[in-house]
Amino acid sequence: MVDDLYRQYIDIEVEAEVQRREYAGTQSWGTKTFRVVGVLVVDADDYIYIS
Repeated sequence: MVDDLYRQYIDIEVEAEVQRREYAGTQSWGTKTFRVVGVLVVDADDYIYIS
């Protein structure tokens, strides 16, 4: 997927399901949104990702 991109920067939001800490003997699941930014490194012909 990334191999087909020709941009200097990638800036996306990703939603992931995460397991929460145990509280009062039960553990639940929830969703969390993360921002991922990628910068093209021309010499390496690849992206560096920061989240």
